[in-house]
Amino acid sequence: MLLIKKIAITTTLIVGLSAGVVLADDPSFVNALVQSLTAKITALVTPNVQSATGSLNDTSNQSEQDIQNYNNQYMQDVTSILSQFTSNYATQKQNDLKGQVQTYKAQMDAQKQQLIQNAENSIQQQIDTQYNNNKNKILNDLSK
Repeated sequence: MLLIKKIAITTTLIVGLSAGVVLADDPSFVNALVQSLTAKITALVTPNVQSATGSLNDTSNQSEQDIQNYNNQYMQDVTSILSQFTSNYATQKQNDLKGQVQTYKAQMDAQKQQLIQNAENSIQQQIDTQYNNNKNKILNDLSK
């Protein structure tokens, strides 16, 4: 709109200056010419704006659709990659845990006889100690 006003003012000045020299005695004629030209210029604005606006709207709609399509595909790709990573990583951790359980079992199996022997020795020592204590108590009680 500012451009239209500038054109109208410039046109008025040019026509006014040239008309002032030639038609100084008929300002209504000059005003009529200025109004006519200004109306023609103003009439050009609406179709140009409509054309540009329509084109801009089409481009905006296409851009929005393009972005939506891109974002949808992007999210599908990311989801697929993350799903595959999650599956692989979880499988790796499951296998690690199974491996650790197998290591534990093998270690316990290897130590089984030694642990049993240690437990048997401990039981034997405790029973022997109690046996000796009981014997000594009996002897001690009878010697009184």
